[in-house]
Amino acid sequence: MKNTCKYIYAIIGFALGTALFGCVIAAASSVTAMPSNDRVYVNGQEINAQVYKIDGANYFKLRDIADAVDFSVAYDGRQQRVLIDPSKPYDPNEQPYIAPYVLQKDDGAPANAFKDMALMGMYNNGVDGSVTMNLADTGVPAKTGDSSMKFTYTPSKDARHWSGIAMLWGSQDWKGKGPSLKGYGKLTFWVCGHGGTVKFFIEGDGSAQKSTIVTVGEEWQKVTIEVGNWEYINIPFGWACNEQNPSADGATITFWVDGLQFE
Repeated sequence: MKNTCKYIYAIIGFALGTALFGCVIAAASSVTAMPSNDRVYVNGQEINAQVYKIDGANYFKLRDIADAVDFSVAYDGRQQRVLIDPSKPYDPNEQPYIAPYVLQKDDGAPANAFKDMALMGMYNNGVDGSVTMNLADTGVPAKTGDSSMKFTYTPSKDARHWSGIAMLWGSQDWKGKGPSLKGYGKLTFWVCGHGGTVKFFIEGDGSAQKSTIVTVGEEWQKVTIEVGNWEYINIPFGWACNEQNPSADGATITFWVDGLQFE
């Protein structure tokens, strides 16, 4: 099958999405889909495809046609669309597609429901000049797109000092539940920089936290934080730096974050 388009996106409703994976339902109470005895041939060969009649017209399960013609088809239930890829063969076990939930836009503007990048820390909730940020920095080649988020932590002489940021769903809404992220198993992003280590974290179910410690380097490295079975996530991304961390050695830490999304 020859097609110059690698992907064809068909934006459809839930009814067709359900039919795609094995069921046929009526789009409205007044419409009925009835199995038909009509037969289907591809290149002169009959194929095993169930035909349905709706108002006198023939309808088919897209998977039956994909199997016969040999192209990939998947259903993205979150965005209610069918994904057809003529460059890939048909896979009867292909799983439903879930598009990544993007937290960071390339221009630094809030993506999806993200509204605020709040300061936090030991003094005045971090409003002490120890943290600076640029959400659309072009100082280093971005991992994705044209820009990345740049953060700098400058430690205090007080050994107890720490600072960081927390991404919030609403302005200063620290316990906001945000949108449903059911079906997503992990937060992934890329980080590079210099100066020491950074604790990255997410929070869910009110106060539970999952985190990872990353020693930032000059090359981009991918970071993954597993979500688990939380009912909701109230802080989808955050980081903290602490002068007491021996690998930081009291130095200023500068790092960039890019490609921030739930998968």
